[in-house]
Amino acid sequence: MSEEENGHRHLLFDLYRAKFGDHIPLIRRWDVKGFLKRPSFWLLSPLGPEKIRAQAERWKRRASAFTCSAAG
Repeated sequence: MSEEENGHRHLLFDLYRAKFGDHIPLIRRWDVKGFLKRPSFWLLSPLGPEKIRAQAERWKRRASAFTCSAAG
């Protein structure tokens, strides 16, 4: 699977280079419009497993909504 993913990565780089040239700009998370910010909530107060699970579910729903909106 690693080889397959590596092949996909090289294919995408080749397609990009063919269209835009050799310079590939560095894009960070904060450069992406609508990128989800996830605060380190566990550093703020002691939490139990239920609160952590609930937060993980909220993150999962937000990530799914972001992916759906990005897909069009």
